[in-house]
Amino acid sequence: MGAALADIGHLRWLVAAVLILTTSCVSVQDRSADRERSHVPGPLAAGPIRQVTSEGENVKPFILARPGGGAYLAWARRDDDRTSVQFAVSRDGAEFGQPVCLSADGMHLDLGAESGPHAAVGRDGAIHVVWVAGLAKAPSASHAKHGHSSESRGRKGPPRRPGNLNIYLATSRDAGKTFSAPKKVNDDADGPEHRFPTVAVDARGAVCVAWLDKRNQSDARPDFARVYLARSTDGGRTFAPNVDATSGQEHGICHCCKLTLAIHPDAGIFIAFRDALDDVRDISIVRSQNNGGTFGKPELIENTRWVLPGCPMDGPSLAFDRAGNLHAVWMTRGNVRGAPAVGPATEDESKVLYRRFDPQKQAGSDLLFLAAGSHPRVAVDAAGDAYVVWKQDGLHLAQVPANATRGVQRMQVGLPETAPNYPSLATTPEGRLLVAWQQQDAEDRTQIMTMTSGLRDTWE
Repeated sequence: MGAALADIGHLRWLVAAVLILTTSCVSVQDRSADRERSHVPGPLAAGPIRQVTSEGENVKPFILARPGGGAYLAWARRDDDRTSVQFAVSRDGAEFGQPVCLSADGMHLDLGAESGPHAAVGRDGAIHVVWVAGLAKAPSASHAKHGHSSESRGRKGPPRRPGNLNIYLATSRDAGKTFSAPKKVNDDADGPEHRFPTVAVDARGAVCVAWLDKRNQSDARPDFARVYLARSTDGGRTFAPNVDATSGQEHGICHCCKLTLAIHPDAGIFIAFRDALDDVRDISIVRSQNNGGTFGKPELIENTRWVLPGCPMDGPSLAFDRAGNLHAVWMTRGNVRGAPAVGPATEDESKVLYRRFDPQKQAGSDLLFLAAGSHPRVAVDAAGDAYVVWKQDGLHLAQVPANATRGVQRMQVGLPETAPNYPSLATTPEGRLLVAWQQQDAEDRTQIMTMTSGLRDTWE
């Protein structure tokens, strides 16, 4: 097994401890003591909560740390039939300046399910934002033949997905003041759907973009989806040919759950996605150790055997810590034993799972049944502690400590009556936690909210 790291298809240790889940995975203290340690007097978090937007409908925020302090924030805005990608800068992590529009006129964003902008910052300070957009008047062959998913219907939801959905990237080299014109990343012809892009920058400055791709679907295999990756070594100006990161398996993947991408200089490129073999919706991961040139065989990181003849519309999240440990969170309704680390759960509820593993040492922690909920996201601080945000009767935050002798702690961020959803979070080098989400305002419009707080004094 010593040479197994060259191919993630050999990483059987990823699922070695999946079948039996108990609360002994992480030390969990009494929940009343948990609330006392967080010293939050009411249902809201200790950090100040601010409303960033006020005009139009604003959805799907993505927040990340700004080099030198503060935060960057990307989101989608909808004004009647017009949609756009917005980007704003905060020097203190709290107050954001006027947003800049990144998308071009005539672009119609895909805002169904978890689809929205995603961003990354390179060591040179360049900001890269990706999104998916198409032409509403040119529906793709997929839609014409197979119809639109019900995910995009509803009173407050986005319109039916536009056709010719392509992946676009825009780059700023002046700290978010201006951005380049959008560049198409996928290299195939217009028509097939491309969705859920995610972007990361490696230690050498190469920009990597991964997404869900339906270029290989057919009448015999409708909605057949793969994971594709493109890599740029010139700061996003040009991209190498797209690579099928899931070529190691014959079957397709879940076609309406988002992907997640994480890169470590020693461990390589990791992409997690929801699989779909025989309608089993467990999470798989692929790894490349040659800068995205090829990927190993996809391997499950869970075995809860969630069978669903449809789309959960809820994808995983990954983050590396400084020591090279990979942290993963995701939602399942599969076979999970034991009680959650925080909060109540019933057998019918969606469950948030967490796991930390070291790709270099082929060692992984047991799975942690963290809480009942959906749409989880993870970020890691300098000490290796993980922070997870998820939706469940509002929004909740949890700290999963690197030191297993410390208990998981939780606090509530968004209240149920405001319908908070689609959270995003990041940690900053100076030790702050950044959280963003969408929620309803007093006029029943969707707006972007943020919270900034210190890490240690919030939880201790």
